[in-house]
Amino acid sequence: NYRDIQQWYDELDKIRDFADKRPSIIRDQLREKFDLNATEVNLKIKLPSLGEIKIDGIKLSEDFNGTYFSGEKVLIEAIGNEGYKLSSWGGYDSNESKIEITLDQNISLEPTFTLANPPKIVINEFNYKSAKDFDTGDWVELYNNSDEDVNIGNWILKDDDDEHQFIFATDTIIPARGYLVVCENSDDFSAKFPEVSDYTGDISFGFGKKSDSIRLYNQDNILIDSLTYDESWPDATGNGATLELIDPSSDNSIKDNWRESNATTHGTPAAANTF
Repeated sequence: NYRDIQQWYDELDKIRDFADKRPSIIRDQLREKFDLNATEVNLKIKLPSLGEIKIDGIKLSEDFNGTYFSGEKVLIEAIGNEGYKLSSWGGYDSNESKIEITLDQNISLEPTFTLANPPKIVINEFNYKSAKDFDTGDWVELYNNSDEDVNIGNWILKDDDDEHQFIFATDTIIPARGYLVVCENSDDFSAKFPEVSDYTGDISFGFGKKSDSIRLYNQDNILIDSLTYDESWPDATGNGATLELIDPSSDNSIKDNWRESNATTHGTPAAANTF
């Protein structure tokens, strides 16, 4: 029988202290029993929101922080939620869903998941240096490189600053093999391209005249498409040309897959990229 509640709490503290110290004591006992010279290493895994992680078949319920003897092997598996797959292991060079790691140093893992079958929405053309006599404001053309309509409602367009965001209206549809232009200033754009109806805006930011990023995320904040340009890319020099993707099925993060558009027509918003 406990005389008072404080004695009860004191006994609980003793149990907690025992539990905290026990793992280290067990490792010391193992070293002594088996004459081990192994050092201790730490494994950390951040639990993802779009999937689950298993270590040696045991599912994690929270972020993991474990201590091992160096040289131990662990099998780690990443299982995506429905519709998602592992993209990469932050902190470990692999994109395999199952990895066996020999723990010879401290390791911190942060798995990233992506859509298993992402919609083929492509950043296909962009204007970041309007001609002085044809100033449309900056704009980005998205192309649906698939045979199905895609709803991009609540998707997000960003430049290289995460604070700069344009969120697409609910039920914004890009039809199969269709286009949508995202404008910095809709009035300026429509005044220069009155024949174009497939546009939206207004984004609250423009794109750098020398370098910047253009990034497109879906409603779950999964990166769908992105590119980063700089002065080594084909140069839209402000003479009216835009930058256009030569082939919408190519990797648009590679500068060699881009070219200057026809400066006379000031690009081809909401239309095929042609001279």
